[in-house]
Amino acid sequence: MVELEEIVESIAIGPGDNLLVLSDFLRHMITYQKHGRKFSLDEFIDALQKKITGEGTLLIPAYNWDYCSTGRYDVVKSGTLLGSLPSRALERIDFRRTFHPIYSFSVWGKNREYLSDLHYKGGFAADSIFGWLHENNAKVLLIDIAMDASLTFIHYVEEQEKRGHRFLKDFAGIYTDSRGETFPFTAELYVRELDWWPDCSRLTPKIKKEVVTRYQYNNSNYDLISSCQMLYKAIAREIEADPDLLYNKLDGKGMRAK
Repeated sequence: MVELEEIVESIAIGPGDNLLVLSDFLRHMITYQKHGRKFSLDEFIDALQKKITGEGTLLIPAYNWDYCSTGRYDVVKSGTLLGSLPSRALERIDFRRTFHPIYSFSVWGKNREYLSDLHYKGGFAADSIFGWLHENNAKVLLIDIAMDASLTFIHYVEEQEKRGHRFLKDFAGIYTDSRGETFPFTAELYVRELDWWPDCSRLTPKIKKEVVTRYQYNNSNYDLISSCQMLYKAIAREIEADPDLLYNKLDGKGMRAK
C-alpha cells in the first residue's frame, strides 16, 4: 500500500500553490481497514501543508446550507455536511473559517488571515472565495469524488457569465461571529429556477481531458485541476455553446422531462 505522504509527494503541487481540496475518504478508510490500519485525516492534511509550504494556501470547503432555511449561522458552532475532511479542518486550530454563512471554507497558509477577514454578500460573486480562486489561478484536487457532483466552482462561472437557469436571491438572517457578537446579515446566492434540475454530467466529458490529470493509488482516484483559470475558460465555453448543458427541464409534476 502506498503511504499518504508518498501519494501527496507524487502529485503536481508544490511550494506556494493555492490548493482547494474536495474529497470523499470512505474508500480510503475501507482500504486501510483491510490492511489492519487506521486512516488519519491529520496525516493527510499535514502532508499537503508540507508540500505547499507556508507560502501556499490550503482551502477545504465548509459549506452549510442551514442559513437558507433557518436564518441562523454561527461561524464557530455551525458545522458542515460535507464529510470527514471538512469536519476535521474545522476542528483544527491552524485553520480559520471564511465569512460567508453558506459557502465558507477552512483556510490554512499564507492567505489565511486575508481570506478569513473578507466580508462579502454573494456566495458566487466576483469578490467571493471562488473569485479569489479564479483570480489567483488556484489548483483543485478531487479525491474519490466526481467533478460533476462536487465542483461548486461551476456555479461561480455561471454567475459571472450570466448563464444557466438561475437568478440572484437574498437570504436574510442573524449571523454570529467568532467573538460571539450577533448582527443581521443578508447573503446572496445564484439559485436555480425551480422548473430546471441541475445536472452537470454532460459537462464533465467535454472538459475532463482538457483540465484534469488523474493519479491512482490504493484503489483511489486523485484528480488534479492545475488551473482554475483554465477551468473557468473551459466551462464558460461549453455553457455559451449550450445554455441548457447543466440542466434538465422538469415537467409540471416535478419529474425530469424526457
